[in-house]
Amino acid sequence: TSNAKGGVINGTTLTLTAADETNPGLISTGAQTIVGSKTFSSTTTNFNGKVKIADGTQAVNKVLISDANGLATWANPLPSGQFADLSNSNNSVSITLNGNGHTSSDTYLNSSITLPVGKWDVIFNVLTHTLSTGSATTGTWWIRMGLSTSSTQLDNAKSTAQNPTDFPINNLVSGRVAASKDSYDMIQGHIIINNTSGSAKTYYLWTSQCDLNGADGSSILEKLSCSCFGENLIFALPMY
Repeated sequence: TSNAKGGVINGTTLTLTAADETNPGLISTGAQTIVGSKTFSSTTTNFNGKVKIADGTQAVNKVLISDANGLATWANPLPSGQFADLSNSNNSVSITLNGNGHTSSDTYLNSSITLPVGKWDVIFNVLTHTLSTGSATTGTWWIRMGLSTSSTQLDNAKSTAQNPTDFPINNLVSGRVAASKDSYDMIQGHIIINNTSGSAKTYYLWTSQCDLNGADGSSILEKLSCSCFGENLIFALPMY
């Protein structure tokens, strides 16, 4: 009689049968194909040699990941960091205000970043600069920059509620620079993007309602996000 352990009793003889595709018997030192679930209760299980896990999801360069219960599957590794394509010195954008107020429209800065599917932390390090031709000697610019899914309009300028899928947390970074001519400062910040489109997606850089406060004349912002400034860097890191 064969029992669940693969043993066969014939009279006074007990024969132990190794497991195979049809027999849930013993695991031997030879080559075997095991079916069904097997649990190794030892706190340490050592495999001397290569391990092959082929569940149908395996492929070149995939990595093994686990769920909360320890069930492992093959998955694509996280993509590498992505860098923005910044505008060059020949198509950079300038913004002018003559005295106090704020810009009446958003401005596309001819820069963009393309991100694969996933959640991303987009990190901004953007130099702000005022031209020497402005007349203001006092005052401060407050500059807002944001990313949009469109190159023709900043469709997410007012709140993330306009596009909570792509921008689940925030969609603007801000900074300042003195209004007086030839002033410099930096905009630094983060925008979280969640690309669920199923393919790589491009996000476009805009300014949104820049303000000039306390100025006694005109002031001109120049070359925002221009690659001609070595400090400018916009890049994205995968979050998971």
